[in-house]
Amino acid sequence: MSKVQPEKRQQNVNIPTLRDWQKEAFEKISTLWDSSPKEKILIAACPGSGKTLMACVIATEKLKDNVVSLVLVVSPTVNIKAQWKEQFERIGVKAFDEASNEAMRFRRDRNDRMVGSYEAICITYAQLAMDKDLFVELARREKILLIADEVHHADDAETYGAALSAVSELATLKLALSGTPFNSAGGALAMCPSEERINDEGRVVRKALPLYTYSYAKAIQ
Repeated sequence: MSKVQPEKRQQNVNIPTLRDWQKEAFEKISTLWDSSPKEKILIAACPGSGKTLMACVIATEKLKDNVVSLVLVVSPTVNIKAQWKEQFERIGVKAFDEASNEAMRFRRDRNDRMVGSYEAICITYAQLAMDKDLFVELARREKILLIADEVHHADDAETYGAALSAVSELATLKLALSGTPFNSAGGALAMCPSEERINDEGRVVRKALPLYTYSYAKAIQ
């Protein structure tokens, strides 16, 4: 099925000035997407550092340039997905955080645009896992930027991670974010580049490899 385009968006005039670390991460992401758009990208930034704003700004640029037609943000809680919606709206992106799977199925079956006129949809991992095939179909119909927030909740061998991986296979662009990018069980995180290492107990674990890291130490400096 061909990709569906949303209504022509208005020029965004509300983009804030990014901090130095956000600009550095932005440039690294943009450079890698230009050369390898299907690459897995993980940004590790400490809580409260502004990774949501950085991701929203780069998403806005890709919407403006018609590289993507929809941003799909997956986060662990209802409160966090509401924060994403608010941040998108502050910079002029039409976002929604109350999309129901039932409503999207109804629009899909009518062959309407599954997300109406919205440019960004914010959901939880639980909602994604509840009907991953629905969101796989959404990724078939749209040119999606898939953002996985607090991706440490999505072990690729578990339900959340499996659903996220299925959608990411069809995503035009994908970006994982976390303040603590590791799995305490030693498994791999979905949508994140990683490598195998041997831990102190002699057990093989998967270590996530961020493209850019902004630590507490850097924040204090």
